[in-house]
Amino acid sequence: MVVHVALNLFVALSAVCGIGQLGGGEPGLAEVTVGLPGRSWAVRAVPPGFEFAPPQLAENGKAAWSAGDGAELGFMMSIVVEHAPAAEGLDGCVARFEDRLDLGSREVVGLERRRRGEMAVLEYEVRRHGAVRVDQRNLHGYLWHDDACVEIHLSLMNGRGKADRLFGQALGAVSLVDLTVADQP
Repeated sequence: MVVHVALNLFVALSAVCGIGQLGGGEPGLAEVTVGLPGRSWAVRAVPPGFEFAPPQLAENGKAAWSAGDGAELGFMMSIVVEHAPAAEGLDGCVARFEDRLDLGSREVVGLERRRRGEMAVLEYEVRRHGAVRVDQRNLHGYLWHDDACVEIHLSLMNGRGKADRLFGQALGAVSLVDLTVADQP
């Protein structure tokens, strides 16, 4: 049994975004656990229909990440966990990740920021990237936990009508896990 600590990311994001968990799983589940050395927790994702790359760790050990592809759905997910100074908090995490986005070079509509408790969310649609129409829905969930910033990024191409359902399914499969408790059958 996986012990979920403090916060189920889906519960937090769904409360902030108004996205409900809909539908069941599909065959071909993949699992990824992304965490930092010396931490007693990590982010685990087991979304239906995804295949994740193995987690990567920065040479300095202060950042870890993985990306997953739900190719049949036109859907991508990435998870980043980074060590951050204790004084940074959630506001610093949001600024850290949003500063890396290059939204100025894209036609962006529906930019919305929300916050609830320990979670902040940025949601928007990229209509065009340069001259190319992409209609890409994006959702970034940010969390501050144990002197670390966590970003969950979901991206869906041409999925306007199905985005909320698919985002809800993917987020329902993401949680913080306690690594000090061994999984038991």
